[in-house]
Amino acid sequence: MMYNMNTNSSTDNTATKISIKKKYDDHYSYYVDANGLLKGEWGGYEELETKGPNGEAMYELYYTRTFKGEQSALPMAHCKWIVVNEHGYFYNKFSCKKYDAVEDIGSGYYRCEKNDRYGIINDDEQVILHTCYNQIWKSSSHPIFFVQCETGWFIYNVYQQRQSKVYEEIAALDSNYIRFSDGNGYGLMNYNCDIVIQPKFEKRTALFDDKNQLQIDFKGVKFGVFIKDDLFYGKISPNEYDYCFKVKPYDEFGTDYYITKKGEKYGILNYRFDCVIKPQLDDILIVKTHGRHANTLSRCFIIGKQGDLYKLFNSEEKTCIIEGCDSMDYCVTTKLDSNLKNYKRGFHYTFIEYCKDGHIGYVAYNGKIIGYDEYDSVELFHGFFLVSKNSLYGLLSESGNLIVPCENDEIKLQWGVVTMTKEGKETITNVRDLLSLPKDGYTYLGYEPQHYSEYAGSYAQDEMGYSDEDIDTIFDGDPSAYWNID
Repeated sequence: MMYNMNTNSSTDNTATKISIKKKYDDHYSYYVDANGLLKGEWGGYEELETKGPNGEAMYELYYTRTFKGEQSALPMAHCKWIVVNEHGYFYNKFSCKKYDAVEDIGSGYYRCEKNDRYGIINDDEQVILHTCYNQIWKSSSHPIFFVQCETGWFIYNVYQQRQSKVYEEIAALDSNYIRFSDGNGYGLMNYNCDIVIQPKFEKRTALFDDKNQLQIDFKGVKFGVFIKDDLFYGKISPNEYDYCFKVKPYDEFGTDYYITKKGEKYGILNYRFDCVIKPQLDDILIVKTHGRHANTLSRCFIIGKQGDLYKLFNSEEKTCIIEGCDSMDYCVTTKLDSNLKNYKRGFHYTFIEYCKDGHIGYVAYNGKIIGYDEYDSVELFHGFFLVSKNSLYGLLSESGNLIVPCENDEIKLQWGVVTMTKEGKETITNVRDLLSLPKDGYTYLGYEPQHYSEYAGSYAQDEMGYSDEDIDTIFDGDPSAYWNID
């Protein structure tokens, strides 16, 4: 490109060269073109050693603009050194009479500014986007421009010459997805402007340091939603369900599962993404635990509600094990205040309580059902289940195994001693004997897991060998109560 190298025109006195001068304000200094070719104030000025193709002087000017950030309500300063020659041509190509500033943004594209509006041109000064927009940002990894107009944001794919719809908000999350909002919710689109996830979700809050791009609110709890390969968790098509999110009630492998929704109905997938039940449920109850503080169910049992009745699902085996219940809930056992009641009852593992046809029943932590199909009544009894049949009583362990057959008129427990009355005769048995390995006279078929750490250092544990479970059950968690045993 050839330039007129004369300082002034022969027909008028209009300057043809820029003349950068430093000026001072109260608290800062800046640079302006004293000849008026270049508009605005510049934060810095430096003459380059390299000359232009016609021997003209080349300068770098410090270009500073303040924009509202894409992901922050605070203004964001954008600063960059840009090149201009002595005749006011940015990068020896673009005249300052046409643009107030031109910034090289890479890949052969330039962001141009005129009267506080922005556009995009290429090396040949072909217009990609007209200079009429509030903001324009280029993706660092894709030929994509993020553009703000008067009514919102859109993206423009240069290679495909495609433009997305205008959205209230857009933000690049990673190299695969752009989050957008239409005012009703958040969704995801790819860099080809294709919508991958419809805007039905919430923006994932910064409090969660995970890979989930979106989240939903389910009964007041925020659950992350992860998209990979345009699928929920890389497995489930968004065309199959409105949403799918992961529930991990315990810090143990195989206890997590997924809740799906289609229309107004909920479904369940297990941790292998096998379908436990299609979206037919009106509600799903999520066990409220405190992570490692909760003792788990040995399998992932999930409570669902269909109409007014409750169902219990074994997600691992993909079966419904109880249905038609009037009520059902998790009985979480931890030492935290919110779940202390069940722990003080002597139970160490989460179990489930249900009511069906007016009868109370339970599901032990291992999935064993303790209900009226087998017994006339079931009660919680200091870490055991007290059951009756034909007005006679027996005991089941916490795992639901039979310890004492239903042959007793009455069973009482005090200070770790079980008193069983049968035909007017009392039999006294220590709780430790009931929790021990199988012995004559009983049909106990399992062994409760025992631990020896919670009360280490106490006489009852170190000298007498009582486990944590024994002390909680026999002495209500007070090892010093050992001395009350006669």
